[in-house]
Amino acid sequence: MSEVGDQETQDVMKEGDFAGEGNKPPFPYLKWSLLLLVIILMGLGAFILTQRVIVPKLTGLDRIGEKVRAIKENVDREKLEKDEKKKKLKKVPVISHAIEGVVANAAGSRGRRFVTFDIIVETKYQEAQQEMTAKEYQIRDALINYFGGRSVTELSTREFLYTAKDTIRGIINGLLENGEVDTVFFNKFLIQ
Repeated sequence: MSEVGDQETQDVMKEGDFAGEGNKPPFPYLKWSLLLLVIILMGLGAFILTQRVIVPKLTGLDRIGEKVRAIKENVDREKLEKDEKKKKLKKVPVISHAIEGVVANAAGSRGRRFVTFDIIVETKYQEAQQEMTAKEYQIRDALINYFGGRSVTELSTREFLYTAKDTIRGIINGLLENGEVDTVFFNKFLIQ
């Protein structure tokens, strides 16, 4: 039985062995067909990913880009209009405008500590000086809010005084429609 069994095993191996010499696989194109199928599925996946995910995001970015460009154009146009308005304003030698007796309670002091100060503001625009006179109550209110939001410790530093000048200039320029403030000086600054 062992000879018969060995013979049968050898016959089966010859028929089923497609790696041996002269034997061809039963489906010679199976390997290539599977490879082609994998490539097609990958291409289909890439197409779906592109159409459903990437393209909508890119079009969304294009819309955002268009909005940003429109906003930038509006800002540029407003800046150009403001520059033209400044050119039309009458420039004169430096005009000073005093804002005196501003008092603000220091933050966290429960009204026991306060700062009082006088400032002198310089401008080259007569219209700005006139507008500062007309809007002095608004300027005072803005200054009181700014200084009232600072602690005594913060108000006591020299660095604060330097940065406060730029901030005050920005506050006043934000309220002015005609001209702008060039320089701010503290004439008096007292913390009590």
